[in-house]
Amino acid sequence: SQKTSEQTCAKILRWEWRLFLVTFSFGLFSLAIYMISFYVRSILGRNLAAWDIVFPGMYHVDNVKSQIGLGVHFIGGAYFVLMAPLQYVPWFRRKYLNFHRWNGRVAVTLLGITAVGGSIYTWEVGISQIVPEYQTSANCALYVFGVLVFTCCVMLYYHAAISKQIDKHQLWAYRLAGMVFGSQLYFRLIFLVEAMVLGENFDDIAMRRQCLYLYFGRLRSPLHCWGTWFIGSYMGRSMGSSVN
Repeated sequence: SQKTSEQTCAKILRWEWRLFLVTFSFGLFSLAIYMISFYVRSILGRNLAAWDIVFPGMYHVDNVKSQIGLGVHFIGGAYFVLMAPLQYVPWFRRKYLNFHRWNGRVAVTLLGITAVGGSIYTWEVGISQIVPEYQTSANCALYVFGVLVFTCCVMLYYHAAISKQIDKHQLWAYRLAGMVFGSQLYFRLIFLVEAMVLGENFDDIAMRRQCLYLYFGRLRSPLHCWGTWFIGSYMGRSMGSSVN
């Protein structure tokens, strides 16, 4: 009957949440290991030129502000993607509430700084070295993403520390999860398609710029806006309420 149907839907939502949580945690943990072992390590070793291995033209030797901005972006982002998944595990959150609160404060603060650092880099040099012919649209996409991330950070803190509306706090947390996880998921898919399409020409910088433009200039802004509100509305109201 109706009660049985509701119980079935609740079970489906719980398993769907668990599947997302495993994928979300594994994906961000893998990204954190990569960021620490490559980007953070290159910063600590004062070998910023290594950034060009992944993105030709990312390192600007004569622009110190861009180096600081991107360095802050990598260090703050590494902490967030490593520790943030713990914030979304219900049993861990209930058992270690004090850790949840302090880890959340640190993670959200660093993520806000990360967004500012990325914006500084974009303002200083943009990504014109990667996609020079589409600089304006690509930079705008990065600004939109940075504003959305920073907004999520502010609203997370506000509803947790000031308004004390935990349901809205969780809603913004799911929106942030959709943005951060969606960002990396889309980016990796673009690279996968890029490798499949280009094949032996993968090292051709001019051809790779076209694929990067697809991500930075065309896909990133609309997909992140959609992902933000989808995750927030669907998981926050339906799935989130069934697992907390």
